[in-house]
Amino acid sequence: MRIAIVCPYDLDTPGGVQTHILDLSKELKNTGHQVKIIAPRCNEVQEDNEDVIFLGKSRKIEFNKTIFDISLVYGKDRKKLSAVLREGNFDIIHYHTIWTPFLPMQILLASNAANVATFHDTPPDNITGILTKIVFRILGFFLLRHLDSAIAVSEAPAEHLVKKPGHKIHILPPCTDLTAFSPDIKPLIARSDQVVTILFLGRFEHRKGIDILIQAFGKLMDRQHNVRLLLAGSGNEALNIDKSIKSMGLSGVITLGQIEEADKPACYTSCDIFCSPALYGESFGIVLVEAMASGRPVVAAANKGYSSLLQSKADLCLAKPGNAEDLYQKLSSLVVNRNLREELGQWGVEEAKKYQCNNLINQYIDIYQGALDFKR
Repeated sequence: MRIAIVCPYDLDTPGGVQTHILDLSKELKNTGHQVKIIAPRCNEVQEDNEDVIFLGKSRKIEFNKTIFDISLVYGKDRKKLSAVLREGNFDIIHYHTIWTPFLPMQILLASNAANVATFHDTPPDNITGILTKIVFRILGFFLLRHLDSAIAVSEAPAEHLVKKPGHKIHILPPCTDLTAFSPDIKPLIARSDQVVTILFLGRFEHRKGIDILIQAFGKLMDRQHNVRLLLAGSGNEALNIDKSIKSMGLSGVITLGQIEEADKPACYTSCDIFCSPALYGESFGIVLVEAMASGRPVVAAANKGYSSLLQSKADLCLAKPGNAEDLYQKLSSLVVNRNLREELGQWGVEEAKKYQCNNLINQYIDIYQGALDFKR
């Protein structure tokens, strides 16, 4: 099959959707399909290559206390869009977060291929999130009429989709290449048997709950636990995070900055516990799966996406979103119990295998074939 995968975000910015798209593209090629990624250009340096076609331009905005990309095809790129679709002669166009303005919709309206969309979005439960869900349901009703198949990465984003009669919404986790992740990778930061290291890896923004993690870590320090905290990433909350660390006098926090993709496996093995306390907006949790594949126990906030991934270990791994005391309790139970850390680490290695690309790719191909049959 000739397949185009549409990414509405900056491919150079780390994120779960970008990781999924890149890994899915690679695995589809490994199985003999022709694949192109279509993404917005985010700087003048980005040029088309054998894997990626850049269309339109992107800019970042803040909404619901997180950063979003908005992309638009205009000017000369309008002719390029028509040429890309005509010359590509794609059998399948696979959109991700299709209602992210405006690039995916522009391609959808010009497409003659079978159209498949994966929905990743899970709004918060506050008033803004409720209104967003209403908008999603209205948009989804019209969008699904133009799609030949739809995928949700978990039950969470499927909740606000209005199902089209005779048109199933497939629940299928992101296709993730975990071959680089292993408990045996040499750590990026040296570990010590005398200190339990907790790692956060992700964007520094309010939605990710880093302030809650810092409060919980402060409680661990207050109770004289021998711990340290590694913060890996960057974002618009970096200065506020630094101020919080200094105001609380937390000497055991090390800020690593943005981690290159090639260094991520070694970053995970630098810790004894991985923690992702995201408050909302998570539909799955690729960072959790990567940490699990690295043999590290995870503690996460019980948002809808993370809960779907860790439900069988909820009592041990899931804390109430935004609750520093509950997060402290979950972390503390692992800090003081090496055997439990090892047990959860071993469980995670086996559990993560479910999400390895080569175990999921045939399901994606079946959905593509079903979309082609549906279109005919």
